[in-house]
Amino acid sequence: MKERSFEYEAFQEQNRDKLVRLWLEQSPYRASDSPRPVRRRPRDPIESEVLTHLAKIRLEQALATQELVILGPRRYRLRVF
Repeated sequence: MKERSFEYEAFQEQNRDKLVRLWLEQSPYRASDSPRPVRRRPRDPIESEVLTHLAKIRLEQALATQELVILGPRRYRLRVF
């Protein structure tokens, strides 16, 4: 088997721009940064209204079943178990 010498520092210097660009392009897909990429386009008004309505319904249900209790202004208790 032939022994090869490889200059890693020289390779890194020659390809630094490519490596940085690749690292930045792949950052949304790495598990350590975030579970999913950031939303790039704004929501349309209908989707926003539907999501707001669903969130209000879920809040009302949590209050009705005592899963969430309002203790005072900006104070809540969430029943987990």
